[in-house]
Amino acid sequence: MSLKKRFTQIPLRFSQEKSSFLDFLRGEHFSDALRNTISVIVPLVVFFAAGNKEAAIGIAATVLLICLTDLPDNRTHKIRTALSSIVVFTVTAFIVACTVKLPALAAITLVAAAFFLSMLSVFGDKMSVIGSVAIVLATVVFGIKPANPYLFTAYVAIGGIWYFLLSVIQSQISPYRSLNHAILLCLKTSTLYLREKAKYYNLDIPFDQQQTTAIKLHVAINQQHEYLRSLLLTDNLTMNIKNENGQVLLGRALLLIDLHERLNALSFDYTYIRNTMADTAALKTVHDLINLLGTEMDLIYKRSKVSSSYLIHDFNHAMFTAKRSQLDAESGNLNAAQLHIVEGLTKNLDQIAEVLEQITANVPSQKLSVEDNLGTIAYDQFVDRSAPVTRSALSFSSPVFRFSLRLAISFAITFLFLMAIGKSDYGYWTFLTIAVVSRPGFAQTKKRNIQRLEGSLSGLLVAVLLCFLISSNVVILALVAISLLGFYGTTRLNYGVSAFFVTLTVTMVLVVYTGQINHIMLSRFIYTLAGCFVSLATIFLFPIWDATRLHEMIGWAVTDSCEYLKAAVEKHSHAARDITHERLSRKLANVAIYRFSQALDNASVEPLAKRINISAMKSMRQILYKINAVITSIYLSSDQFSLDTPDQEKIGEIIGKLLNRDTAMDPVPVSDIPSAGEFKTGIENFQEKLAHLDSLSGDFRLCWQELNSGSA
Repeated sequence: MSLKKRFTQIPLRFSQEKSSFLDFLRGEHFSDALRNTISVIVPLVVFFAAGNKEAAIGIAATVLLICLTDLPDNRTHKIRTALSSIVVFTVTAFIVACTVKLPALAAITLVAAAFFLSMLSVFGDKMSVIGSVAIVLATVVFGIKPANPYLFTAYVAIGGIWYFLLSVIQSQISPYRSLNHAILLCLKTSTLYLREKAKYYNLDIPFDQQQTTAIKLHVAINQQHEYLRSLLLTDNLTMNIKNENGQVLLGRALLLIDLHERLNALSFDYTYIRNTMADTAALKTVHDLINLLGTEMDLIYKRSKVSSSYLIHDFNHAMFTAKRSQLDAESGNLNAAQLHIVEGLTKNLDQIAEVLEQITANVPSQKLSVEDNLGTIAYDQFVDRSAPVTRSALSFSSPVFRFSLRLAISFAITFLFLMAIGKSDYGYWTFLTIAVVSRPGFAQTKKRNIQRLEGSLSGLLVAVLLCFLISSNVVILALVAISLLGFYGTTRLNYGVSAFFVTLTVTMVLVVYTGQINHIMLSRFIYTLAGCFVSLATIFLFPIWDATRLHEMIGWAVTDSCEYLKAAVEKHSHAARDITHERLSRKLANVAIYRFSQALDNASVEPLAKRINISAMKSMRQILYKINAVITSIYLSSDQFSLDTPDQEKIGEIIGKLLNRDTAMDPVPVSDIPSAGEFKTGIENFQEKLAHLDSLSGDFRLCWQELNSGSA
């Protein structure tokens, strides 16, 4: 890129950074960070002013940590999280505080806490977070060594009650805050996804470059959909049919999920489209039309950030209609194959425009003009619930058990390390580092170790600079408050940045409190480095490799995709429809594919990556996404048709190729394929999609054979 072009892009980049920063200030992360910072500072100031330093430290330290368990959620879950967090924190603090003065017993207690608190993951993601943060609390109590265990435990309980009192009150005042934020985040990511889709129709942009970015956005959107379902569908108050606000939010969520399906089905053979449409003006017009829809989505997002009402933006019919008319005019110069492509694309774009129009209208879900009867959906089936705990959770086959055991051993090794170097005031920082950087998988552990080191080192350098330049403790403490705000504002966004802020905060506080700047800086560096080393060294104890699970996850993705195909065909029959089954099949297929995609990304950086064919795995991922797109296109089709025997046999052959990938071709019996009434329209289109699926299933088998051939 030329120097002149770089300079011309500076204003645009500045504008984008400014917009992102303003989004952050208006968003849920910043408001939560402000609440958390206030909840830490208030008891700290009050009890220090009253001369009770132990209460100030005990309550503030508890609030500092317990608020990390309070993730965005609905009112019902916030109350459950509050009760669970307070109980776990209080019990943990009491047990560790009672044993901390006896070195041998303290070691056994902390190692046991690491194991059992990690095992809370078997009860679901929320308990996993509570357990992880409680381990950090245990290390802090071990470092503080409170003189009176009973009094300190009381401070921990008071801190937990104080924080969650604020949080629950806030959730009662603004019950839909987290849900609105989740909806906006989905809309923003969908906008980025649509704009990436537009680039497929730009011949100046390499095709392979778009595949990687689009897949990452597809994964992000599916994660956001799962989060959205968890927030919305588990809140009985919001889902109450008499709650108009809740039904409006349900409508928005359904439309966003349907919107993504239409974006995903926005063609599926881009190479063919590029080759066929390369010499036409219509290709650029399609690109511009998709970008126009992206602009409309962006406007909806930007204007709805400042208001819960989406009525502040109306869909721009004039611009969309003008561009559609231009495409219609250019279609007169196209041959039959080109015209067929354009007709399919414009039909999908019209459906996307229709969904956008509905998103801008605040109407309950029951009144949405979509093809499904939404009132008959069993929404409770769409929420992922924690599986019941069984004996298998306590076996070496359980990832949770293996990780918990590894973490406990890491703590035991650290005790030996601290005994070897002698007494230290800040040795517990090694435990703390291990607790926050250790993750079940290799990729996440490696990433967090790097972020921890980068954030801690940069935080130490800035802290040294500020402490040498500023002599006023009042100014330093003011900077501590700002730094604490930065920590809470970034902790869910970027761990590396949050590590910088927390290092800066802790270092400046200790310098003001003790005045031992050199000792603090050196201790922070040494013990952070030691914690990262132990965490990485023990990753090979009872490892959990994503690379070993890839073939199994491909199998899950294929099985769920075949069920989705059956549901997509069955949807268009005259028979009584099971809408819950149709949409659930769609969801499970999407989830299985994006989980495989995540596992592949993790496996790519694992030591075992050399033993698998990463290139073939990435090709497999692209094939699975293409298969999903074709099935989605069939599912979203407005046509109603029956299946002649040749069509039934073709679907059986496709499913047979996918499910019986390790054997010779063995089609699914015709009787297993649903049939229905008469064809109406779009027969050729449906049969073309079946032909494309047949071709993709053949590509799948070839790719599967390559994966199992042992070639690297």
